Amino acid sequence: MHEFEAWLFCAPGVAAEHFGKAGVAEKLEAAVLHAGEPELINHGATTHPKARLLGLGVGYKETSDGPTLIEKIGLATIREKCAHLSTWLTQLEALGQGDCQNRTEWP
Repeated sequence: MHEFEAWLFCAPGVAAEHFGKAGVAEKLEAAVLHAGEPELINHGATTHPKARLLGLGVGYKETSDGPTLIEKIGLATIREKCAHLSTWLTQLEALGQGDCQNRTEWP
């Protein structure tokens, strides 16, 4: 649930277009369908999100493809598909709305 590559499974078509390789979208969709949602893809050493992307033979690079795909997919789509991340971001946003400078206690 804490591997950011799971977020790349939120829009299989975007990933397929990015890599330009046939069958990518279908494989990503199948992984999501099997797990139930992108954040739950984590079935073992060879089937966690990053391993699945590496196994597609598309030359996935975490430091370049990852951020590029996150930007292409968009935070709104990722939040819609990943409830855990969305809840965490909502909590962080709420902290940002408070008066943090004058706070002596934290929840």
